[in-house]
Amino acid sequence: MKDGEQTILRAAVLDSVEHLPASVGFPMKMYLAVYGTLSDNNGVPFAQGELSREIQAQLVDSGSFKIKGTLYDLGPYPGFVLQGETPIHGRLLEIKRPHILKSLDTYEEYDPQCPEESQFIRRFIMLDEPKVAAWIYVY
Repeated sequence: MKDGEQTILRAAVLDSVEHLPASVGFPMKMYLAVYGTLSDNNGVPFAQGELSREIQAQLVDSGSFKIKGTLYDLGPYPGFVLQGETPIHGRLLEIKRPHILKSLDTYEEYDPQCPEESQFIRRFIMLDEPKVAAWIYVY
């Protein structure tokens, strides 16, 4: 299996495991790359207290990340797009339980059943630094 096929397969598997009960463990590490309202100007996750403590308890700060793209100022929050060459920095969070992705989707107003009507879409991508695959919300 080629690397690209493995990434697609892993994304499909991860997309389905988020619907498992919270009591079910998952053997591989899952990450979420955050920027904007999920982190402050210093890159501290949840500095604005936007997410419930229950969700925050399921996310572990794993350091910073970098990816190339474009960050747009949408007023109260930024929007990240994968096109562009500007280095974008944020925080990398390990997801302890995949079920919290549903709550994060709600926060980001992402509907997986109707992505064309969502302002942000959750994507599974490879980061530039560190070289890990992570979920990120793109505009």
